[in-house]
Amino acid sequence: MSESGGGARRLTVEEQRNVATAYEQMAAAMAGWRDAAEGRRRLEAIQGKCAHEPPQKMKHNFFAVARNHDRKGTKMLNDLPRSAWLCLFLLVAGGPVMAQRSPEAEAWRKKTLDTFRNAKPTPALARVSAVDRLLAIEEIRQIPYKYCRCINQRDWDCWTSLFAPDSDYWNSKLGVVKGPSGMYQHLIATGMTSERVHSQFVILGGPEIELLSPTTARGTFQEEYTFSSVGVDPSAPKGEVVTGGEETRAFGVYYQTYGKIEGKWKIKSNIHLDLRIDKGPVSPQATFINSEAPPK
Repeated sequence: MSESGGGARRLTVEEQRNVATAYEQMAAAMAGWRDAAEGRRRLEAIQGKCAHEPPQKMKHNFFAVARNHDRKGTKMLNDLPRSAWLCLFLLVAGGPVMAQRSPEAEAWRKKTLDTFRNAKPTPALARVSAVDRLLAIEEIRQIPYKYCRCINQRDWDCWTSLFAPDSDYWNSKLGVVKGPSGMYQHLIATGMTSERVHSQFVILGGPEIELLSPTTARGTFQEEYTFSSVGVDPSAPKGEVVTGGEETRAFGVYYQTYGKIEGKWKIKSNIHLDLRIDKGPVSPQATFINSEAPPK
């Protein structure tokens, strides 16, 4: 948000759209007004009030409620005006959360899911022998396991090499990134290459691989992944996967499509849908050891 004279804040057109998106998210969580459409209708009034709410007071009240969880705290929470809740949401959640709901992000998400859903076996698959099918499926099954191991060992060259040159991915800070080089920029933007951030990815069960043609396939696998940050860096990017000193543990399902390029199977599209997310402080007993990747 930009600053103007007298300390009042004015929203740009893009920020106004972000406010509308933020309200949709908050309305669903708080069961405030009956639907998100009503939030949109009241946007103009809300953004006017947002310029005059005292941010520090809102933050103080918010965290007081979080600490106490008692009747007095609940009353304090209920007494906050709805405009204060909206502004607080914007201050605490920040831009990356809202950017993920942008039209560009939704378009990429829909395209990627449609690519997976619409992938069908082709007539050319009939020409592939049973032995060659099994060999292809086994080679593709190694990709999700490498996907996890390379991240855990911080072997970024190994991880980015799993992606096809024309693959793409959405990052809330960078927008759509393409190919292995784009995926590496995604790692930097999310803070995963930081020495403070540690990742543990584990596949639950085994990947389900379906061969569609001699050169295309799709796969599904379930995964548990944890991001831990062992320190606080004020200069860290807002798009980091985990806040300093905290840990995020999630369970999700990955959907990938694959293509055979120059004799090697690569990831063409990659998207995951979370099933559960737990957040909390990093355990003081936790010890993180960077596992050295074996020689290539």
